[in-house]
Amino acid sequence: MISLPPLDLDAELRPTIQLRDYQQAANAATQEGWTMFSRQLLDMATGTGKTSCFSAMAADEWSRGGRTLVLENRDALVRQTAKRIANETGLQVDIEMAAEHASPFAPIVV
Repeated sequence: MISLPPLDLDAELRPTIQLRDYQQAANAATQEGWTMFSRQLLDMATGTGKTSCFSAMAADEWSRGGRTLVLENRDALVRQTAKRIANETGLQVDIEMAAEHASPFAPIVV
C-alpha cells in the first residue's frame, strides 16, 4: 500500500496532473464515449502520457463517487503505476496482488 495522509472525503480534490492538449482531448472523448459504450479502449503511443490520462480519469471518477481498478501485468509496473497515480492525484492507491490486499474502500486499486 502507498502511504498518504488521511483522505478528507469532503475536501476538494487538487490533483497535480497537468494534461497536455491531446491528453485532455483523449479524456474528453473517453468521457463522451461512456454515453454510447459500456467498454472503451484508449490506445496511445509509448511516452504520450497514458498513466497521466487514466490518473486524471480516476480522479474524476472518485469526485463523482466512483472507484477505479487499474490492471497491470508486471510486478514492477504495478508498484510504479500505483506510486505515480498516488503522486498525481493525491488519492489513496492500494495494491491487490498475491498476498497484498487492497482496502475495499480505496479510491484506486492497482
